[in-house]
Amino acid sequence: MDEFSEGLRPTDRSLPIANISKIMKKPIPKEAKVAKDAKEIMQKSAGEFIAIITCRAKEICESEARKTVTGEDLIRAMDELDMPYYAELARKYYIQYRELAKNERVRKYSRGFDYGKQ
Repeated sequence: MDEFSEGLRPTDRSLPIANISKIMKKPIPKEAKVAKDAKEIMQKSAGEFIAIITCRAKEICESEARKTVTGEDLIRAMDELDMPYYAELARKYYIQYRELAKNERVRKYSRGFDYGKQ
């Protein structure tokens, strides 16, 4: 049993096949189909991709005496695993995510409290 699979059932690392199917069908013509085995291969590959990157991110955290894996750790793991394309995509998404979260916090706390007004 490898380091990634310790204590996990095979289904624990699988993304829902319906989600995989939706993602795979999006870029292809409507009349095209995706074979069941293709979906299953992609399902296993996606789970393995997540496990490999997360394992490297965990090692980064341990080397810095931290316990929490962050988005930055995942991006750094992709860089260190020689996945610059994915690291750059994740970096762009992460910047957008943080900006949206920041804007939501500002919006949430700047509304003020209008007790008694309707």
